[in-house]
Amino acid sequence: MRDDANRLFYGLALVMRWKLDFLPQSARVAQAEAQLEELRATERFALGGVGVEVEQAFAEARDAAVRLDAYTRATGYARQWLGWLRLR
Repeated sequence: MRDDANRLFYGLALVMRWKLDFLPQSARVAQAEAQLEELRATERFALGGVGVEVEQAFAEARDAAVRLDAYTRATGYARQWLGWLRLR
């Protein structure tokens, strides 16, 4: 037996049970997207900071190697000078 009144009632019950909160839902989605972008920016900042620290450490190590080489050559020159003065 067909009852159109009951089908209409069940259809309305289903629609009424369905959440009709489009604006709050879109606001939650926008907030989640903003949080995701904030986390991505924080990650980019953190990774960029690590790169800068690595570059600084490499530059300091290279500078120390240049200074050590200069000190070594200066020590050799000083020994040669002292040896030349002793011969005189």
